[in-house]
Amino acid sequence: MDETWSALDTTNQGFLSKDEAKKFIATTLQELGIPGDLTEDGLDSILDELDHDGSDRFSKSQLIDFFSNFMYFFADATS
Repeated sequence: MDETWSALDTTNQGFLSKDEAKKFIATTLQELGIPGDLTEDGLDSILDELDHDGSDRFSKSQLIDFFSNFMYFFADATS
């Protein structure tokens, strides 16, 4: 995840734009070997839920928290 974050956060501002966050999610799912069948609308829905302040900017901690929760539910659903 760190390498993917660094590759996308080219300005080193500590935030990703919505489009960059979509790429982060898709790439991380692929790296984790999880089928990435999320649609554009699905990604938008996820990011809209994470974007509490409406800024369309996403911190690394926001996305890591998403993946922590996602992996918990994914593991539960596949066991």
